[in-house]
Amino acid sequence: MPMPQPEPKLETVHVEYGPSTGLRAAPDPAQVKRGTRVQWVFDLRQAPPEELDVRVVFREASPFFDRRDGRQFRTRVRGGTLAAVEAGPAEVPGDYKYDLVIDRADSGRTFIEVDPHLIVFD
Repeated sequence: MPMPQPEPKLETVHVEYGPSTGLRAAPDPAQVKRGTRVQWVFDLRQAPPEELDVRVVFREASPFFDRRDGRQFRTRVRGGTLAAVEAGPAEVPGDYKYDLVIDRADSGRTFIEVDPHLIVFD
């Protein structure tokens, strides 16, 4: 009987919003080994108390294979809370510039965005 495979390591990018500081991701750049699962945890406790669409968008290329749309990951959350978005394992080595975008759900207008880096290595 084959041995069960261990769960891949999970790396978290912490994203914080503040009215005076804007949107910040840490670490930036995030560096992960190929096969590591990547998630973003958004601290929106200082955001307006309204419905927000939180997106992680890889415009040019993405290191993620296993999702239906490997270039964009999203969730809807109410401002004033925390939100997590997981993309799965990073499979393609490279240096990726991506966007963290928060839109107002009622209008679709962008509330705030920032463009950090993710580096995937072998």
